[in-house]
Amino acid sequence: MRNLRHYWRFVRIGFASQAQYGVDFFIGAFGVVLLNLVDLVLLGVLLQRFTAIGGWNIWEIVFLFSFYLAAMGLQNIFTVHLGQIEAYVQDGTLDQFLVRPSSPLIQLMGREINHGNITHVVTGVAGIVVAYGRLGLHWTFAEGVLAVVLLVCGALVLVGLVLGLCSLAFWTIRSREFLYGTLQIQEVVQHYPVHIFGRWFQVLVTGVLPFAFINYYPTLVLLGRTGEAMHPLLPWLSPLAGVLVLLGGIAVWKLGLSRYQSTGS
Repeated sequence: MRNLRHYWRFVRIGFASQAQYGVDFFIGAFGVVLLNLVDLVLLGVLLQRFTAIGGWNIWEIVFLFSFYLAAMGLQNIFTVHLGQIEAYVQDGTLDQFLVRPSSPLIQLMGREINHGNITHVVTGVAGIVVAYGRLGLHWTFAEGVLAVVLLVCGALVLVGLVLGLCSLAFWTIRSREFLYGTLQIQEVVQHYPVHIFGRWFQVLVTGVLPFAFINYYPTLVLLGRTGEAMHPLLPWLSPLAGVLVLLGGIAVWKLGLSRYQSTGS
């Protein structure tokens, strides 16, 4: 509870500092919306030519894409500073986290709230709502709650992966290459149903770099297509995957932090 109180205090301070730049926020928000609309238009052009991809129509693809967008937005709002672990290790900035009476990880995550990524969440949720209507879905209240839970779990998977990959800086000094090296995989999972790329790719994004649990498996559950997974029970494991991947990322962070050596500067 003490760490949680510290975290929310850091969050309030970070949000107040970001709120000083209103014009920057609106310009950034416009750019995010424009880029995501371009992505959707390109997918639409592709599906106009081929009608369906792997048996998925345009609105199912929009649902898949929007779900990833919303989960990524949630992750980036609260944990955007995880990508700076490499820089903090290199220049010794991490030292200041270690001499304060609060968890270093809580300080890192609360250092800045990237409210610009609220636009990602809003755009993603809007896309989900539009796709929901066009697909003629009729969820019960319980299914609506499940959709929210799966969205949060997808964000937790992304937090765990980013934290784990960036924490490799404790051993390698540079870690952004590990994160950027997965961007192409993320792009594929974001835009297309992963079963179309074959079993080896499904194994990769399920058991090695579990990006499929961010949006693909949750979408299978919410669209009633769980039979397309390698095993029909896999999509239902998304909440468990969210917890396990997050705990795995925290474990890598703690292990790396235990061997951290200051630059001395």
